[in-house]
Amino acid sequence: MTLPARLGRGVVAAQLWLMSRPALHVAVFAGAFFLLFAGWGLFLPLASSPDESAHYIYSAAVVRGQSGMLDVVVPARIASVHDLAGCLAFQIDVTASCQTEFRTDSNADVATRTHVGLYNPVFYAWTGLGSLLIPTENGMYVARLLAALVNAGVIGWATSLLIRTARSRWTVTGLLILITPMVVYMCSVLNPNGLEIVATLAIVVGGWNLIVRRPTRGRWTESHSIVLIAGALLLVSRGLSPLIAALVLTALAICAGWTALRDVLAQRTSWVLLAPLVLIGVLSLLWILSHGTNYVGVVPPDSLSEGIASIPVYYDLIDGQLNQVVGQLGWLDLPAPHLVVFGWLAAAAAFVFVSFLAAGKGERVTLVLATATCILLPGVLSGIQWSGQGWQGRYTLPYVVALLAIAALSAGDRMATPPLVTDELSRRAQRVAAIGAPWGFLLAHVWIMLNGAHRYLLGNSAPLWADPAWRPPLSLWLLAALIGVGLLLVTTLVSSAPRPLLARERR
Repeated sequence: MTLPARLGRGVVAAQLWLMSRPALHVAVFAGAFFLLFAGWGLFLPLASSPDESAHYIYSAAVVRGQSGMLDVVVPARIASVHDLAGCLAFQIDVTASCQTEFRTDSNADVATRTHVGLYNPVFYAWTGLGSLLIPTENGMYVARLLAALVNAGVIGWATSLLIRTARSRWTVTGLLILITPMVVYMCSVLNPNGLEIVATLAIVVGGWNLIVRRPTRGRWTESHSIVLIAGALLLVSRGLSPLIAALVLTALAICAGWTALRDVLAQRTSWVLLAPLVLIGVLSLLWILSHGTNYVGVVPPDSLSEGIASIPVYYDLIDGQLNQVVGQLGWLDLPAPHLVVFGWLAAAAAFVFVSFLAAGKGERVTLVLATATCILLPGVLSGIQWSGQGWQGRYTLPYVVALLAIAALSAGDRMATPPLVTDELSRRAQRVAAIGAPWGFLLAHVWIMLNGAHRYLLGNSAPLWADPAWRPPLSLWLLAALIGVGLLLVTTLVSSAPRPLLARERR
């Protein structure tokens, strides 16, 4: 037996051992994702992602007793992140060295403004601890790590649970398609959008086990726990998050059918799960409606008809929206390479199409509706809320992640049962996806990350052999090692998942 074959078998055997210990399996996945998120977050310059300066100022304000307001008072060194962002944003040939001249030594409290100050404060109460530990602009690095810790925990748990309960390789392969470079980017910086994305994935995975597969009556399972925790986090993350939660639950109900849904609702554990989520959802909606969270920093249309008439504005910019879903870094000023965007879109479309062919009737209806939601809902929301302006592709990512996860689960379950389990097309599709997805995943992420490193270290137009004009706060080689190890671990752990049998949830 060749050395690569022995190593492959060893990795599979190790993961089988981990799968028999669910808590450890979750911890390993969460740790791998945290290395990736933390390494990327510690490399990226301060305030270099969309609205990150505003998010950091608001987090610092929340832990100092100020929430639900646009005008806040924070230490001057924290308020200076607006200037740090300003010298970088939309100037892709300017390196992060420009931030040096905008730093200040003053710790005096100053008045400043944050356009995210009407967001639900829960996310910021946690990440704001970074500004207390280091009450300067550098506290943003700690805030990023705190956000990355939660993001890694949620996506690690969701990934582990999906692998341990998967019924075919198709389901596992779907993970490598739905985790786009933009997903990793948003989970590495300070922005509740990352939490919104990973919580959506967790709800789909746990909800599928509860609603479509249906566990033993009356027994609280791991899937109940993940839906409860991820659902609570999703509901308080952003202004449209309650809508995302409602759409995901509706999609899962359509997949299951009325009879199955009625059986699920007859279980006491379902109501124990739903009661706190409904309460949190109501409180979240009250906050959103009373503070006008979804209209912060934008001018809404004067009437509904004007908003509807503005919907085409969104589709005039659809190329940029697709780029942002895949991996447009910075303040959306560093587009992903065209080959990466085209490759991911082709892979995602093929994955959904094959899943549609393999899925059952109710699941096909769900996939059609979910695809229409990804295409149409952002345009509608952009038009009626913001006159077609202001929507960013990253806002669409939760809907895309939900679509791809449902496609993976619906087709994956069917592929494990006759006649699809013996169907030649099904076997070929799984084989091609199992080989192509890991390599495509690695290539896309490495390319996007090198693109970002070139932009911040050298400037986008500088030759690759130029000397770096800026260096991150930690050793460049150390950060590269963290990112590389995290990326390789995630790819290896997912792609080497043992061939699933008709597995059932172990907890």
